[in-house]
Amino acid sequence: LCGAICYSQSCRGKNYMRVFVFILIALLTPVWFLNGGTGGSINFYFFPVVVLPLVMFRGRTRWLVTIVILLDLCTMTGVEYFHPTWVIKFNNRAEYFWDNLTGIICSFVAITLVVWVIVTSYDWEQNLLSRYAKELAASEENYRGVVENASSIILRLDSDGKIIFFNRFA
Repeated sequence: LCGAICYSQSCRGKNYMRVFVFILIALLTPVWFLNGGTGGSINFYFFPVVVLPLVMFRGRTRWLVTIVILLDLCTMTGVEYFHPTWVIKFNNRAEYFWDNLTGIICSFVAITLVVWVIVTSYDWEQNLLSRYAKELAASEENYRGVVENASSIILRLDSDGKIIFFNRFA
């Protein structure tokens, strides 16, 4: 529920997406032990959980969070190896089937969200570049109009002192 609230606030422009990522990371350990450990669907969650920090964070934070996640995954594997009774195993094939099915669905949703963030960011950047290009063209046209219609001489010289531009008044 908290993750859904953070995500919805992020869609409204508030920066809670990092909190959302940390909630997903915090849920990884209990899900591991409650869903059969390495024998369950947790393997489907590795990719999205490791990719999220790469998409959501920058600089040192990106690598620090990624390293923490990988260390957490290694620790859970070691704990399961030394304490196999801590993992809740499946009672029958139906439980295993539903766990894997939900794992595939959750992984697909997570990967879709990551791709959505990337595509949305790309579109936003493209729109921003397009807007800046239009503003630059308008500014250049305004500048050209001022220079061409100025009632004073405007010249541009190259490094040899040769005239490379002059306005009408010149």
